[in-house]
Amino acid sequence: MEKAAAIIGEIQDAESLGVIESGRARLQLLQGDAKTALRWARVASIAPYPPGMFIWLEVPGITQCRILIAAGTTAEREKSLDDLVDTRSHLEAINAGNHVIQVAMLQSLALRRLGRSTEAKAALLECVALAEPGKWIQPFVEAGEPLIGELATLAEAGHSRDFIRSVLTAYDQYVAAFSRGTGTGVATQHVPDHVGLTDLTNRELDILGLLAERLQNKQIAARLNISTHTVKDHLKHAYQKLEVSNRRDAVSRARRTGLLKDSRPDS
Repeated sequence: MEKAAAIIGEIQDAESLGVIESGRARLQLLQGDAKTALRWARVASIAPYPPGMFIWLEVPGITQCRILIAAGTTAEREKSLDDLVDTRSHLEAINAGNHVIQVAMLQSLALRRLGRSTEAKAALLECVALAEPGKWIQPFVEAGEPLIGELATLAEAGHSRDFIRSVLTAYDQYVAAFSRGTGTGVATQHVPDHVGLTDLTNRELDILGLLAERLQNKQIAARLNISTHTVKDHLKHAYQKLEVSNRRDAVSRARRTGLLKDSRPDS
């Protein structure tokens, strides 16, 4: 009995340590240290854990996928997407609803990162449908810029307007608190370290600054004495470098990375 108890104790200690290391890596990703978080995600050996572990908000296997989707290679994102399908099936079998929502959100994000926009939109709509009854906004706020713009677009199209507006409001409040230094010290997902922010040209930075002032393309063109076509071309390249797909996300991400200092809201 004593030997069995010792073995069980060692297993529990290993599980606890795994959760601690996973939580640390998740925090590193949120703080913008994607490189360190990615090192953990690539070497972590995550053994199956009992259903009881899902009472906790931190699940190492899900966090590993979260990091690889945010900062990994295309192959790692594809592998994570496959892993999430298996994880979700297991979670649904034990009715772990909060984690199912997290996984659904990550599936949408992975599909978006892989360029599968139609599937990503469908997955995000499903995630919203799962989260809306319980007003579970945390997964979307943590995901940050990559999904906020997509949510705004869904609301504009008439999907779950009240719920999505509550998500957008919570996100804006969180960003504002972080910008003022009154938040928890954790930002929603920063641009991964591999993104070439330093490749942004002076003209692209000028245009980002004018976007932050809520100027439209024609106004930007007039201010800079260039054509609207040139503005669109610069925006296209800036979006690619920032890994965003719309004006709101571009301004938000530029602020988070210190490219823009304007503290006014970008919505």
